[in-house]
Amino acid sequence: MSYTKWALVPVRKVKVGTKLVCDGGFTCLKDHAVRTVQRDTSDMTHFNLRSDGTVKTPMNSRMRLFIRCDQGQHFLDGQLTNKDRSYTGFWIKGTEPPKEKTT
Repeated sequence: MSYTKWALVPVRKVKVGTKLVCDGGFTCLKDHAVRTVQRDTSDMTHFNLRSDGTVKTPMNSRMRLFIRCDQGQHFLDGQLTNKDRSYTGFWIKGTEPPKEKTT
C-alpha cells in the first residue's frame, strides 16, 4: 500500500467517534498518537454580525469537534486547510504510514 507524503483527512470523513492518528507536527501530541474525535457540548455563545444579538453555536458545527491532547482539547477547526475541505496533521486510523524509526 502506498501512502501520501502529507497527513490530510477529508472533513466529510470525520465525525464524533472517528479515530485519528497524529503526524509528528504537533507539540501537544506525540507522533502516531491515536485519538478519538469528540464534540464539545459546552454552551458557546457568540456575536452574529448579521443580526443584532448573540446566537448559540450549533451543536453539529464541525468547529466544535476536538481531540484530547497534552494541553486539554485540540479543536480540529485549527487544522482546516484546502479551503476547509481537509484537516491537516492526521490520518484516519488504519491508513497511517508506519512510524519512522529514529536512531
